[in-house]
Amino acid sequence: MSFVPKVLLHIKLPIAFNDGRSIPVSYFIELEKKFVKEYGGYTRVIPPSRGEWKEKSSGRVFLDMSISYEVFIEKNHFQNTVVPNLDNLIEELKERFEQKAIACYYFDVTSTGF
Repeated sequence: MSFVPKVLLHIKLPIAFNDGRSIPVSYFIELEKKFVKEYGGYTRVIPPSRGEWKEKSSGRVFLDMSISYEVFIEKNHFQNTVVPNLDNLIEELKERFEQKAIACYYFDVTSTGF
């Protein structure tokens, strides 16, 4: 078995807009198609996770129910293609999902080749 250097990109997306309306399933399907096309796949971690965060400026506490996506990306592709566009992706997700913030993080991993 061979192991390859990759990056695990983790994105948490809410299941509801800030005003409480449910986010249409089509938004998630569209994003999943993008992950397959641009990164070769994804894993959707369900059921939704629950969390809270406090807005610094107002002190208001927001309840978050979110779905997590994990995307394994070959390290070279991540550094050359994904990193330069990651800010744009997060801004697009904030706009599309009508959010003040999107939780996103990544770290190096060594993974089986697939």
